[in-house]
Amino acid sequence: METQNFSIGEALSYGWKMTKENFPVLVGIVFIILLINLIPGLAVQSFMVEGGSVEQYIKQTIAQDSNVQLLQILLIGLGIALVLIIINTIISIGFLKVALKIFDGEKTGFSDLFSSYYGLLIKYILARVIIVALIFLLFIPTMLLFLFLPQIGLIGLLFGFIAFILGLILAVILSIKLFFVNYFIVDKRRGPVEAIKESLEITTGYVGHLFIFGFLIGLINALGGIPGAIIAALIEAVGLVANFPLLVGGFLGPMISSIGLFITIPLTTMATVFVYRKLLNQKTVISPISKGSEIKNY
Repeated sequence: METQNFSIGEALSYGWKMTKENFPVLVGIVFIILLINLIPGLAVQSFMVEGGSVEQYIKQTIAQDSNVQLLQILLIGLGIALVLIIINTIISIGFLKVALKIFDGEKTGFSDLFSSYYGLLIKYILARVIIVALIFLLFIPTMLLFLFLPQIGLIGLLFGFIAFILGLILAVILSIKLFFVNYFIVDKRRGPVEAIKESLEITTGYVGHLFIFGFLIGLINALGGIPGAIIAALIEAVGLVANFPLLVGGFLGPMISSIGLFITIPLTTMATVFVYRKLLNQKTVISPISKGSEIKNY
């Protein structure tokens, strides 16, 4: 079947339209995501503000060469990181489910953010592990070449550089091909292997167009961070962070610096859902989607 490229302009237009129509829910979800990721930093900063005990404790522990205490600090840090990964994965699943429901014209809300992960969390995490492993495998030849570089010499360095560039190109292509794995897991409740196969299928013939689309949504989100960064820099310049380190530096500062992302993240998310469903309709890799999910003209 001959492929027909989707319209990037149409996707972004749809994303903007849906962001405006569902502004409270989508912006509220972005706020929750940012807030959850700020909580560990706020807790640590609050402890430090009360007497700088966290920093002093770590320095004293290192100075005393206390391996047991250093191990405790490491385990606590790893535990916090693991909890954050799980929570962020749950929210990512919920955010995607909300976006898909918006596209389908179904009623949705904040409850879907924390109730959509049942039966999907393990699949989602396993899929990410498999994808990372596949990308890692692409760089094994480069690592082997650099491992034996002292014996191979300048020619080996040249081949190592070429292998690295080729690995990087293949990694980008593979990342594009596997871009919709999460969508199949959340939307169709596929297993990791099935989701990978179907993502590979619907992206066939669209790698170049998807690369341009991915570049544009990345650029939009990057530009979305600029206004907040400028405001945050001005706040720090007038001394508010120094005077109110916990309130301004730990909470308001990061939130204000992300003000543009409250718009760009929902916009690009809805645009990506549009592209996913467009490719799904064109490829018909699975049974036809429901009538409510058909692409409309926007």
